[in-house]
Amino acid sequence: MLKVLIADDEIKVCRLIQCLIDWKSLGMEIVGVADDGMNAYQIIQKELPDIVITDIRMPGYDGLELIKNAKELKEDICFIIISGYSQFDYAKRAIQYGVSDYILKPIRKKELEHTLKTILMKKNDKEIQVLEKEAIITQLSSTERKLKGHLINELLLAPGKSADFSTMDELNQEYCTDFHAPYFQLVCIQPIMGKEYSNIPVSNFLLAKIKDLLSESFSSFCEISIATVDGQVFCLLNGNEKDFQNLKRTIKKIKNSLLTLRDVFPDLNTIIALSSMKNHFQEIGECIYEVRDAMLEKIIYGSNSVIDYSKISKGNLSCDAFVDASFRKELMLNIETFNTEGIQELIQQLSQRLASAPGISGKFTYLIFKDLVDTYFYGTKHFGIQADKEQLQEQILENFSDFCSVEEAFRFLSKEFIRFLKEWQDKKQNQDSKPIRTAKQYMHEHYYEPLTLEILGEVTELNPSYFSSLFKKETGTSFIEYLTDIRIQNAKQLLITTSYGIIDISEEVGINNLKYFTKLFKKATGLTPTDYRKLFS
Repeated sequence: MLKVLIADDEIKVCRLIQCLIDWKSLGMEIVGVADDGMNAYQIIQKELPDIVITDIRMPGYDGLELIKNAKELKEDICFIIISGYSQFDYAKRAIQYGVSDYILKPIRKKELEHTLKTILMKKNDKEIQVLEKEAIITQLSSTERKLKGHLINELLLAPGKSADFSTMDELNQEYCTDFHAPYFQLVCIQPIMGKEYSNIPVSNFLLAKIKDLLSESFSSFCEISIATVDGQVFCLLNGNEKDFQNLKRTIKKIKNSLLTLRDVFPDLNTIIALSSMKNHFQEIGECIYEVRDAMLEKIIYGSNSVIDYSKISKGNLSCDAFVDASFRKELMLNIETFNTEGIQELIQQLSQRLASAPGISGKFTYLIFKDLVDTYFYGTKHFGIQADKEQLQEQILENFSDFCSVEEAFRFLSKEFIRFLKEWQDKKQNQDSKPIRTAKQYMHEHYYEPLTLEILGEVTELNPSYFSSLFKKETGTSFIEYLTDIRIQNAKQLLITTSYGIIDISEEVGINNLKYFTKLFKKATGLTPTDYRKLFS
C-alpha cells in the first residue's frame, strides 16, 4: 500500500480529499492529516509517505518549504500541490522542484484521481516495467514501426507523405496507429506566454497539460495521434460522423479549460486552429497546410481564439495594393538618409490600412510582412549597410507567429528596422572614430615632437588629407588647434610646477620659437607666460 499524507490549513479540505477518493481501490492508505506545515513535516519524518497532497500556503512551513525539506529526507516522495492561489511564481517554483501536479481549488475528483493513478503507474514494480519496456522495444524493432506521434512530425516536414500509402492498413502498420473510420481532422493548440515565463520546465509542463486535456477530451474518437512540435500541440482526429457531431462543443470545453490555466499563468494566451474535415487518409497532408494557414489568422482574430480554416477569408488580394512602387521608393529614401522617424511613420500608416481593410487574412498579412522585410534588407544592402541578412530576416519572420494583432506585428517590425539602422550607424561611427582616438592618444604622448599631418597619417594608416578632414568632422576642431591646446595645457603645468625659463618651457612642449609660443599662449589664456606664472605659481 502506498502511504499518503494530506496537509491543508482548512480541515474541511482535508476531509474532502479523504472522502473524494476510494484510496483502498488504488492501493493507497492515508497515514496522516496535518493542518499546518510543521505538523506535516513531523508526520513525514515519522511515516516517510510515498505521496504528499499539500496546500501551497500554510502556517509554519508553506508548501514549497515542505517540499524542499521533505525531499532531503526521502527524495522520491511525490508531491501534489493543491491551491486556491493563482500565483505564477509559486507554480513555477513548484514545477522546478519536480511536483507531480499542480491542481487549483475547487478540487475535481477526476483530476485528482488521474494524478494519483499516474503516480501509481510510475511506482509499479521495476521488474514489470523493464519486462514491458523490453517487450515493446522488441515489437517495435521487429516491425520497424514508429509511434503515433511520429506521423505528425513527419507530416509537418513533408505534408504529402500520407499520399505515399495506397491503403490505410499500410499507414497504420508504419505508424502504430489504428485509423479505420472515414473522417480525419487536425487540431492545433499554440500557447503564448510572456517571454519572462517561457523557460523550458514551465513550457514543458504547460504543453504536457494541454496534451492530457486533448487525450481526455477526444477519448471517444476511434483514434487520435498527438505530438508536440515547436511549442505547438497537434492532435489528429479519426472518427465517424457521430464522433464529429459534438466537435464544436468539445472545442468550446477545451477552450474554457485552457482559460482556467490563466489562474496559474496570468499572461497565457492560447490559439486553437482547426483544419477542414477530410474523408480520406491520403488527404491528411492537406490538414497540415490548412492548420498552418489557420494559425496565421490569429493576427486577425486576436488572442484566445478558435480559428476554423473553412471559415477564414480566402480573398484574392494583391500585395502591390498596399506596398506599391511609391511606398518602396519612400522606404528606400528613408533607409538611405537614415530617417528613422520616416520609417516608423510609413510602416504605421501601412499597419493602419491593413487593420481597417475588409477581407484581410492572416496569410495575406504575413505576405505583406515578409515583403516588407525583403524590401528593407534589399535597401540596406543596396546602400552599403552590411549585415548578416539571412539570419536577421529569419529571426524577424519567426517572430510573426507570436503576434495576435496587425498593429503589434508591424510595430515590432518598425522597431527592429530602426534598431538595426541605429546599431549599424553606431558601429560605423565607432569604426570611423578609431583612427581619431589613435591620433589623439599619439598627440598626447608625443606633443613635444615636430608632429605633422603626414606623420599622423602614417600612425592612423590614412591619407593625410582624408585624416585632416575626418579629424575636423569628428572633433569639431583642426589637427593644429587640437595639438596646440595640448601643448598650451602642458606649458601651464610647467609654468606653475617648475622654475624652468620661458624659452625652455616653450621648447619642452614642442614650440621652438619663443615669440610664437608667447603669442599662442596669450591667445589661449589672455596672459603672457610670465604673467601667468606670477598669477598662479
